Amino acid sequence: MRALAPYLGAGRTVAMAGSSGVGKSTLLNRLLGETRQVVQETRASDDRGRHTTSHREMILLPQGGLLIDNPGMRELQPWDEEADLDTSFADIALLAGRCRYANCSHQHEPGCAVRNGVEEGTLAGERLESYFKAEGELAYYERREDPEDECQVKEKWKKIHRQYYEEQRRRGRL
Repeated sequence: MRALAPYLGAGRTVAMAGSSGVGKSTLLNRLLGETRQVVQETRASDDRGRHTTSHREMILLPQGGLLIDNPGMRELQPWDEEADLDTSFADIALLAGRCRYANCSHQHEPGCAVRNGVEEGTLAGERLESYFKAEGELAYYERREDPEDECQVKEKWKKIHRQYYEEQRRRGRL
């Protein structure tokens, strides 16, 4: 704690970053001298921490500085068979369970609980954008593993481009 003191004084802003479950929120609670952030016990099976913090928060410390507590970083490797969006984006998965349609894409459907979360401020828009990006990456890697599917997607886009250029020619724009 003494080693951190020079970084936490008035006019200083620091951010904690690290893997999920390493104790960032526990350290913040110690710095505050109170339990402000929710933490969980380590797992008995492997004595590792558990992912608890799900959002970024800036907190004024008693020493006068500001500390940003970030959710733990999880390595999302879309090419890994065990990669799971619902685990990495548990907050979105929870909201998605409340959507009107089971196959909601969270784009334009009425009754989308995820979009409502963004509109109401309970879910950061950037978080949803990250979800969409990760979802696209997963789809890309899944297509790469299935040559037939990849070929179908390429053909679909060739057809779309062909139709676009034909329409442009028809209108005299090309």
